[in-house]
Amino acid sequence: MLSELLQRLETATKKLEQLAQKKQTLQALPPTQVQPQSENVSSSPEFTPKEDRVAVEYRNTVGKVGENFKTLSQDVGSLVAQQGELVFKLLDEQTKFINVAIRLQKPNMADFQRLLQVQQKTMTSIIDIKEKNRASKQFNQLSVVSEGIGAFGWITVENTPMGFINDMKDSAQFYTNRVLKEFKDSDPKQIVWVKEFIQLLSTLHLYVKQNFTTGIKWGFIKPTITLDDALAQLNTDNPPATKADSEQQPVHTAPDTRGALFSELNKGAAITAGLKKVDKSKKVSSEVPAQPVKPKTKTLQSSAKTETKKQGRQVLDGKKWIVENMDNAEIEVDITDITQTLYVFNCNGSVIKVNNKLNALTMDKCSKTGLVFDSVVASCDLVNCKSVKIQATKTVPIINIDKTDGVQVFLSSEALDLVEILTAKSTEVNICYPDPNSKEEFDYKESFVPEQMRTVVVNGNIVTNVLEHSF
Repeated sequence: MLSELLQRLETATKKLEQLAQKKQTLQALPPTQVQPQSENVSSSPEFTPKEDRVAVEYRNTVGKVGENFKTLSQDVGSLVAQQGELVFKLLDEQTKFINVAIRLQKPNMADFQRLLQVQQKTMTSIIDIKEKNRASKQFNQLSVVSEGIGAFGWITVENTPMGFINDMKDSAQFYTNRVLKEFKDSDPKQIVWVKEFIQLLSTLHLYVKQNFTTGIKWGFIKPTITLDDALAQLNTDNPPATKADSEQQPVHTAPDTRGALFSELNKGAAITAGLKKVDKSKKVSSEVPAQPVKPKTKTLQSSAKTETKKQGRQVLDGKKWIVENMDNAEIEVDITDITQTLYVFNCNGSVIKVNNKLNALTMDKCSKTGLVFDSVVASCDLVNCKSVKIQATKTVPIINIDKTDGVQVFLSSEALDLVEILTAKSTEVNICYPDPNSKEEFDYKESFVPEQMRTVVVNGNIVTNVLEHSF
């Protein structure tokens, strides 16, 4: 025990001697050579994260199609080529955004707008090319891109980004059909270009479906990064807003005139000495003619009752299905009896799919709603609707369109020889149906229902014809 204790004392003594020698050496050095160690020895390197799997997948799928679209745009025209370059630039910016967002905690709205600044600028430039060249012969092509580019705003949509992409794709479809119809037999490059843009939106939809079904997943990769690091990666030239130091306004004090006022009052009767006399002819009577006093009546203001949105419902009442007051919903109705009917009322931004054959269906007071059904025995009626779409996958004998603005009717090849379309007080009615002269399965032809009529009196009878230029 004693030997172990002595050994430990010797070890401690050696350590003390080494510390003493080190202290003497530091004291002997000149002051310039003794540099205190700072708390921050080196600044942290710039944040350069590697691309995560979802970002790499975006670049290899959506970005690859976008690169092909950019190449094809160069053969279509100079203005379209400019849009193609910007589309490809937007895809690169969105890849960086995805790679940053999955490492960043969900920001507030103001910071979110700063993160989107670069992409918003690029999308605005794409749309401006169309707006500034409305007289261009390539207006339809420019509109295809400007209408469909909104699909890349899916990163701002929560819960239903895929539905948002489909809506933007439908917005571009009107112009894609125009380009397909115009250049079908004359310029195959235009056809390939249009189909590549549609493929771009379809690829984007598939990517979002596989990775971000309910929207961007903020900060699911650890460790998370700061907002400044995120903005630096997105090349956002938008420093955070700082509150300016508030400067106190100088207080302007009015001169104290109370002393002068009291000195004038102290003059007594002499205060009127400086007044001038006025002739009676120049005097103005101060008497006010008596007027009957009207009693004040209280006006009762009737408060307008605010209409509250009724709760949406989908019920079967006897043999009548009722779907009403639905907003941004996807609904399926399963018909179990051919005698059942469907009544769709006051739906907005929804998609309704009807399975199996039914007796009749009606859409009333709906907007931006799509209806897909198999077959109808009696008729399909549209009343008081706006911007709606209906599609018959099989047969429908009669389609009645009344007081409706903006309708797209999609017919199957089975319904072409059977259907009758009756319109009244309606505008912008377009009929889409398979082109009988095309060998491609999904090559649709679009025609519109004329709106202008000419009426004349012939031998005492009224004769009405469609104006030729309406076709």
